[in-house]
Amino acid sequence: MRPAPDPATSSAASAPGDFRHLRSSSSLPAQDSPHLRNAEQGRVVRIERDDPLLTVAQAGDYLGTGERFVRRLITERRITYVKIGRFVRLPRSSLDAFIEAGRVLGEEPPR
Repeated sequence: MRPAPDPATSSAASAPGDFRHLRSSSSLPAQDSPHLRNAEQGRVVRIERDDPLLTVAQAGDYLGTGERFVRRLITERRITYVKIGRFVRLPRSSLDAFIEAGRVLGEEPPR
């Protein structure tokens, strides 16, 4: 019987049918870092400690939409979210940033 490889040092799949890839601990962000990286857009979002985390239902109420729209934003990675175990939470600052990104300024009327 072969000993199992150490998952912390192995980055390849252990069996031909196993597609699970493990990252080394050096590529993971520091646990005490207050920054979250959005990999697709390459931006770093700062989450303050006093920034409240909202549930999907609360975020829908805050935006004036339903839960389904908020879940679609999360799925499409258009909004920053935090996973706490199996729960999804949204920082209020990310909702405010989403609102500001969608703001369209009106033109001044001609004189």
